[in-house]
Amino acid sequence: MLKKIKPAFALMAIIALAFATVAEASSSKDFYNDYIADHIEIGFKVNHFILQETSKREYDENGKFTGGFLGSIDSIEEKQSYIPSPYIRCNFNEYAALELGWDRYEVKTETYYNTTDANFIYSGLSLQLRGSYPNESLATPYGTIGFSILNGDVDYNSDWHQNGRRNFYADDTTAFSIGGGCDFDLGSGWSADIGARYVKADFDIEYKLAAEPTSRGKYNFPLDNVTIYLGASYTFQ
Repeated sequence: MLKKIKPAFALMAIIALAFATVAEASSSKDFYNDYIADHIEIGFKVNHFILQETSKREYDENGKFTGGFLGSIDSIEEKQSYIPSPYIRCNFNEYAALELGWDRYEVKTETYYNTTDANFIYSGLSLQLRGSYPNESLATPYGTIGFSILNGDVDYNSDWHQNGRRNFYADDTTAFSIGGGCDFDLGSGWSADIGARYVKADFDIEYKLAAEPTSRGKYNFPLDNVTIYLGASYTFQ
């Protein structure tokens, strides 16, 4: 689990480094004005995602259920986390910016028999290229395009896991996204943000039994979703 959350600490370290850089740069007005002021922005977003495909059921010619995404797992649903996700953005000018952020998706599985085997968790760093349309109002519309590198993890239902007798292995994956939103200038460097992204992704899960040397197969799950977010940020002045 520790290696899965290291990237999150890395992002927090980058943001902390940005603060340290600003503090050091304050002694050099030229450097601060050229590279920090109106360029470096830090903030947080609260995300809500909506899966685009949530069920898969296959039946034989007699109408008997034969399988779903993986064995009896025939549906998935979102497990939301409203913990704010940090990001840091470099504004090259008033039109273009590059944002380094953090994505997290947790998917709960449900079986044909109304039980849960495990939750699959995908999280990692996100890089977004952002284009804005500045105008004379306090609202600035923008569009984004980017990708995320997501690490896979599994949170088991202990009854299904049976102390390690049955296991899932989650492959890492890459997600691609496109989106848009609107920034609202609150004054003194502060702004609020509302937007949405369409995220294209899937992931593979391998199923193994501890008593068997070979895998029982690798199965694909959809992670396509629409992510809606609210955010707040500060741009160094």
